[in-house]
Amino acid sequence: MNITLAIAPGFVRKKPLLGVAYLAAALRGRGHAVEVADLNIESALPDEDEGARWWDKDYVDNYLDANPGFLDSLCRRLAATKPDVLGFSAWHLNQPFTMALARHMRENYGPLFILMGGPDADSFFMCRHADAYVTGEGEHALIKIAELLPDKAALAAIPGVSMRLDGRLLKGGEALELPDLDALPLPDFSGFPLESYKHKKTLPISFNRGCRNCCAFCCMSSVWKKFRTRRPDAIYAEFVRDAEVYGADNLQVDCAAFNLDMQAVEGLCDRLIAWGREVRWSGMGLIRPDLEERMADKLAKAGCSRIDFGFESGSDHVLALMRKPFNAAMAEKVVRACAGAGIEVVLSIILGFPGENDEDVENTKRFLERNKRYITDLGVPNECGVGGGSPIDREPLRFGIRPESVTSCLGWETVDGSLTHVTRQKRVEEFCQWRLNAGFGEQKEKSIKLIGENYSRE
Repeated sequence: MNITLAIAPGFVRKKPLLGVAYLAAALRGRGHAVEVADLNIESALPDEDEGARWWDKDYVDNYLDANPGFLDSLCRRLAATKPDVLGFSAWHLNQPFTMALARHMRENYGPLFILMGGPDADSFFMCRHADAYVTGEGEHALIKIAELLPDKAALAAIPGVSMRLDGRLLKGGEALELPDLDALPLPDFSGFPLESYKHKKTLPISFNRGCRNCCAFCCMSSVWKKFRTRRPDAIYAEFVRDAEVYGADNLQVDCAAFNLDMQAVEGLCDRLIAWGREVRWSGMGLIRPDLEERMADKLAKAGCSRIDFGFESGSDHVLALMRKPFNAAMAEKVVRACAGAGIEVVLSIILGFPGENDEDVENTKRFLERNKRYITDLGVPNECGVGGGSPIDREPLRFGIRPESVTSCLGWETVDGSLTHVTRQKRVEEFCQWRLNAGFGEQKEKSIKLIGENYSRE
């Protein structure tokens, strides 16, 4: 079967999408012909850093109106692959463009099976030009779809698949999650335009799936139901493959946190140090007590060059409300240990979490001032959003949020009225000015918003 996996414009063109490479490998392993079409690269459109807003439907509609024929040129590219199945990688970031492509393909390029799959696939159910949607882990579902087509009625029983049939949307239940991640073939990047990405000789890699924590603002627990980790030897084998086959000298770890299983990470470090090849790697990390000086030194020796920590707040009060598994004192030790080992430290901040007050914000500022010399970069703070099946989305009242106010990601209000979108935006703007005055780098000219705020729940 000929299967085309397409990525519509909407992403900053830094590196290939790891999930698509995993799907391509799984399908090719079953004998299917797979073509990857990363239209972010092939279309050479401006990206977010250049002011583009591909998540904004009005922006996309205006762009397509001003560039007649452009949408059809992308569809001709997809049709030229002669797919039996056309699968789109579905994200909020590229939702308007993905839906426009699906509609144009359906109306102008004959019968074909159109599939939406990805972390935000359930928000594409309103796209009536798609035949099916895969939510959750996709390898098993996509393989079964390829096996059962053209029997569309049978697809509705596949776990993780929602099938549009005779005007009805039939759901096959939750997706199956493979218990052993190392049973999957290594992600296959053949067919990706590797030389055209902004980060040269850079590939994504995953150490695990899911998360052992359940932070109140995070939707990870709704995307992955179970935490699973890969074995050190399997991760190491992928390092070697990426370096020797693709010439990669920089790997970016794409998972909730690379060090959720520290024993596996330490085993990987031992292998990388013994290998001796200079391959740098980086990723999101969890602040935890065993990330002390000894472990930080080992990470650095193994090539870890940067860790982005989901720090979010320097207030113990807010960290507890967020259900973060650390306090400010632990965060301070970890930040200093990593910086002392020569690892770049990047911290993210969330402002306006329900229950946060002015004193909490001041505690965060004091933490950052004390540790300024150890922090490589401090991201532009995010306003706390509600959505994606996170704990505060599922149980808003438990966190002091008026349920009826959760009509969009940033539209929510607390029961006592102390936090609204307006008050949170003011807090973010004031913090950004403090950030600039405190010397944490020039504030980027970008909208301080969470992607998805324009998506209504209606």
